[in-house]
Formats: sequence, C-alpha cells, structure tokens
Amino acid sequence: MSDQPAKPKLDALTSLRFLSALLIVVGHAAASDSVFHLDPHGYFVRNVAYAQAVSFFFVLSGFILTYNYSGLKGLAHTKHFLWARIGRIWPSHLSTALLSMAVHPLEYVHFAWTSFSIILANLLLVQAWIPVREYYYSINPVSWSISDEFFFYLSFILLIRPWRWGWRSKLFLGVALVVLSITLGEVIQESHPGGRLTLCFEYLPTINPLCRIFEFILGMSIADIWLIRRQTLNNFGSTAMTIVELLVVLLVAASVLLTPCMVQALPVQNQSALARWLLYCGGAPLFAALIFVVAFQKGAIAKLLAHPWLVWLGEISYSIYLVHFTLLRYLLDPDVQKLYAHVNNWLLFSLYVAIVILVAHLNFALVESPFRKLFRQLSAGSVTCGLWPWSCLLVALQAVTVEIKSWSKWKRLVIFLECTFIVTFMIVMAQRVEAIKNRFQFKPVMLARNINFANKLLLEEVQLGYAKDSMKLRLVLHSLGRNIPDYSTRLVFYDGKACAIAKYDYPPEAKRHMYLPTSSWIDEKEFTASECKNLVAIGLTVWSVKPPYQLLPVAFPGELNGKVIIPVASQLIK
Repeated sequence: MSDQPAKPKLDALTSLRFLSALLIVVGHAAASDSVFHLDPHGYFVRNVAYAQAVSFFFVLSGFILTYNYSGLKGLAHTKHFLWARIGRIWPSHLSTALLSMAVHPLEYVHFAWTSFSIILANLLLVQAWIPVREYYYSINPVSWSISDEFFFYLSFILLIRPWRWGWRSKLFLGVALVVLSITLGEVIQESHPGGRLTLCFEYLPTINPLCRIFEFILGMSIADIWLIRRQTLNNFGSTAMTIVELLVVLLVAASVLLTPCMVQALPVQNQSALARWLLYCGGAPLFAALIFVVAFQKGAIAKLLAHPWLVWLGEISYSIYLVHFTLLRYLLDPDVQKLYAHVNNWLLFSLYVAIVILVAHLNFALVESPFRKLFRQLSAGSVTCGLWPWSCLLVALQAVTVEIKSWSKWKRLVIFLECTFIVTFMIVMAQRVEAIKNRFQFKPVMLARNINFANKLLLEEVQLGYAKDSMKLRLVLHSLGRNIPDYSTRLVFYDGKACAIAKYDYPPEAKRHMYLPTSSWIDEKEFTASECKNLVAIGLTVWSVKPPYQLLPVAFPGELNGKVIIPVASQLIK
C-alpha cells in the first residue's frame, strides 16, 4: 500500500466530471437526430464543440493523479499505483463492453467484434493504440478514450519523476508530439489524396494517445503549480475567487461554442488534421485554468458544484460515459425506432437520460465501487487470486457480496428496484424488437471497405436483408468532414443481361440513422418482391444536391460508369 496519507477530496472537480459527461451525452444525442429530433437543423452539431469534453477528462486526469501521487517512487508504491488505476478503469470497461455485446446482435454491430485480435485488444485496453478504425471504435466505441487513459497511466510513472528542466521539458514533449501528429496527418493526406483519410484527420489528431498525452501533461503541470502556490493563492477572498471562476467559466463556454466558427474562419481545410485537433482539443488550456481555479473550492461556483447531488452524479460519471452510447445505439437501431416513432421527442430524451443514469448507477454500485476496493486489496496482498478463471470469478463474487452487505437496507431496496425496472424494460423491448427483426436476415455484401466518394463520403459497408416478401439494402456511410454533407443517392437495378430494369432516386432528406460517435450513419431502402424480380445487381451512385448537381466520383476498382456495383443473391426472396 501507499505510505502517503489520503488527500482531501476535491468535490467541485468531481461535479465537473458529470457536467462534461453530460455534454458528451447531449452531443451524441443531438448528432443522432433520427432518434430525438432535438436539433433538426444541425445547429448544435455544427456549432458546439462538445467533443472537447473528452479533452477536459484528460486534463483533469493529469491533475488528479499528480494531486494524489505527486510523491510516486519506489517499486512498491508504483505497484500500488498501477493496481489502483487498473481497478479504476478496467472492470467497468469490461462490464460495459459485455453490455454492448449483449444489447447489439452481431448483424447490427458494424465492426467484427468476434475477431479474436479485436477482443484481445479491448481486454488489454490497447485498442486505441492501433491506428485501425475496426479496433479503436470496436465493441463500445467511446472506450477509445479509456484506452488512451491507460496509456497515460503507464506514462505517468515516467512523467512524475524529476526531469532536468522540470515541467517545461515535459510540456515541450507534449507539444512536440501534437505537432508531429498533425504534421504527419497533413503529409500523408497530401501524398495520398483521396485515401487514408480516417488515419490522417481522425486517428492521428484525435484518437492517437501520443497526440492526446499533451492534455494529460498539461493537467499534471497545472497540478504541480497548484500544489506549490495553493497556500499563497488561498489568501484570496471568496468574492475575488468567484469573479475569477465566473471569468474562466465564460472563457470555457466561449471555447466550446466558438471553436467551430473560428476553425471555419481559419485558412485550413475542414478535413485537415489541424482543424480536427482544434475542434477536439483546442480548449485544453482553458480547461486547465478552470480546474486550477475550481480546485480551491472557495468561490460561489465551486461551492455550488460541491452540492451532494452533483458530487454523486460526478462519482458515477465514468459509468455514464461508458453506458450512454450503448443505449443510444440501441435506440438508433432502425427496427427499434419503429417502437417509439410517435413518442414526444423531449419525453423520449428525458427517458433516455434517466435510463442512462439508472444503468450507470447500477454499474457503479455493482462493478465500479466493489472492484476498485478489490484491486486495492490485491495490491496490498490482503486478498489473493489464483490464475484459474473460476478462482478469479469466486474472488469477484466475494467482492460484490461484501459490497452489498455494507449497504443500508434503503440502498438495497433502491438497487433492487432499479434492477427490476431495467430487466423488465429490456425483456419487454427485446420481445417487441425481435418480432420486427425476424422479418429480415441481413448478410454483408463482399465489397472493398471504405469506398471513397469525392473525399466527402466513405461507404464503409453494405448489407442486404432478405424476407419472404421484400428486401432491404443497408448502407453504412461515414462523413469525411465535420458535418454530414447533403447528398442524394440513385439506385439502378440490373438483370442477368446487365440491362437496367428499374431506377430509384432518393433525396437528401431521406431518413438516416446515426450510430457512431464520428458522423457515421445507416441509410436503408426497402423493396418489394415484385420490384426485385430478375434482380442480380444494384448500381449505386451519389450526387451533390447543390448546383450543378454533379456525380460524386468514386475510387473503387469495381465501379462502372461511376457506379458501385452491389451483387445480389441469385435466390433473392427466401
């Protein structure tokens, strides 16, 4: 165990974690307009840099670790640190990954999470270290940031040690890695126009832990200054601190609200690595200032943030972050949407947030809290765990049992009611959805992945669903810009003699189903048996909807006159 005494809790910072998690929840909900219809004109998605909330988490993580482990040294202390940090993130990561796999049947999970290498990467928390989209957005897509956190924890062991030029050299390293990542993204994009775009402007500037570690180092640096200067700065009165807090909060709000506009005004392309980094990480210095000021807990804003309910929500914010997208993807399932098509939008959103909090609280109570204690006991040697799976399972069950026994009778009742509600709700929904889904048996079409349309859209996957009396075509698309471009699609049906037998045009307002955190969505088209008669292939083209209404050229080996040819099973209606 650590020989350091426990540090006082900074409750105001805990509450800020909840507000950041809430911003991400609202941002993903707004981006998924086919569910809640809260942002029909896309104002929130275009003009609010909600993804910067992840940057806040990274800065706060560096601050809190330095606050708690500033004296980290020696093998025993380092071992305790690693056990504590793994116990903090890994159990909930595993439980929510299992939840995601249970909630989403294989045919509705875009990435092949049945691949052993992907499962292994998630188990080891290294999925975001691999610059392949099928890895860093696998199983539970938002867990890429947890993989980055794990990288930061390992780096902390070296970063907390004294360096020759102190924090200036560490910050210089962080800035250098950001510059290197952005430059590498720009160079690759320049040398491979039309290709490797997800690597250039998605992975390198926003997912890559080597680039994001700057924010973590910034948090560590601010914590070091705070620890040195806090006695002096504590002499400021509450009124002065309130004014400073208000000023910093306004600056942070301006960063979140104005960064997209400022990026648009800069002489950089929307698809550049620099633009992407500014949108996702540009608020880090202001987040550092906010954390520095609120950590004193003297101003009116900090005292408001210390309210017990906000602190409680902050304590379960990690679980909120991990479960929210799994539940959102469930609502984004095109078949599930049929069940709530007539529900009031705000009522549906309120129910969604309430269920997210309920599930997050259950995960916190039954997984996060007991397993954090268990890992501390494993570190201290007061509990031992063998290598056999059943031995580990027994120790885990004992940890949960001990946690439950420590609860009051009222807490047990609340948890029981929460479990009963969630289980009942999921059973009812599963039964109703299964009745709808049984109509279609979806199969992936063997095409090249990431087919590029004019550097605006990627066609990531094509699926065909067969039923007794109809067929569904499902297109999985990804925007290569910040916003989803307006486009129309044309489908041409071909018979066995390569003759066109039908043509269908779909306007840009055709329904789309957003389902990934980075502008990916599903387009679905359904056709009757009579429309599919003699059908052997479908030609897909994508058109711009602004004059002069041009065909978007496609980079695809099997294209025919600008069309992506999608083969259809010879026995179409099964």
